[in-house]
Amino acid sequence: MSSGVMLIAPATRESAKGGKIDAKLERLGEFRGWSSRKGNCGASEILVINAGQPDALDIGCSWGDDEFEQQLRIVRQFGGEILTTWTYGYVILCLLVRGNAETRETSYDVVALSIRPPGGRRPPSDYQQLIGWLDKASFKPDRDILREQCEAPAISVVAWMRAFGFNSAREVEPEDIDALWTAFHDIGNALLAGSAPDATELKPLNAILAEVAQDANGKLPTKPPKQRRRLPQRLAIVYQNLREALGDCGQPEWRSFREAAAYYWDISDCEGSSARFTYGSDRNKIGICASVGRLMMHYPRQFFRDGLFW
Repeated sequence: MSSGVMLIAPATRESAKGGKIDAKLERLGEFRGWSSRKGNCGASEILVINAGQPDALDIGCSWGDDEFEQQLRIVRQFGGEILTTWTYGYVILCLLVRGNAETRETSYDVVALSIRPPGGRRPPSDYQQLIGWLDKASFKPDRDILREQCEAPAISVVAWMRAFGFNSAREVEPEDIDALWTAFHDIGNALLAGSAPDATELKPLNAILAEVAQDANGKLPTKPPKQRRRLPQRLAIVYQNLREALGDCGQPEWRSFREAAAYYWDISDCEGSSARFTYGSDRNKIGICASVGRLMMHYPRQFFRDGLFW
């Protein structure tokens, strides 16, 4: 898992040339799927994100016009400050970008802290460096939490992000990942069998899915839908959302599921693949679907009729 939060405090919401900051902030959030939150800690806006892979937030190093480049342009045009803290692997990074709209000058400072320092002991200079960095900003994160985390053997990402106003961050290695994937499997089987899923399993999953789902179809239903034929597609969307939010499950059963599903592309996305498809036509003209028979030849026998994936 990786988590991040941006605290945004522009000096003005309209540039000298009449440009509005709202469109800029919307584009900033859309680059990687950041969600908007009500401002606090001295920020007028907050953007937050949870991503499935520990190295998903390669801010400043990713391809294209990423968050760092966009932040520099925003403070150059509107002035003010943007503070970002995020995880990359087992490191927490803090970036402060500042700008002056009149002179169009920009500057930035970066601090990096290991989540688990060697030997479980962090030098006192780490916290002093962080405080010196924060003293340059107008934002007001909870310094008591930050001190506590810097003095701990390992930083809790959940607590660290809470200090900056993000209350639903996740640890780099959440302890409940396998349990959540097992719950998804149980819920999927229940829905496909026409039964209502266990509410105690459903609630924590939908809370996680709410962070990444584009709409209601990206979350799990509380009961089987009336149009049952749409359920497999919805479960597939939820599966992809969970991978984005949690990362892949390491259990052997799920690795087998992924290996079996990968055969689809061996069949459908190779040279001459059109000859391996089954075509049909109806009132909606020509339709196309993967040949189920060919997929069956590759599906692990021990998972036949597992309910969710076959």
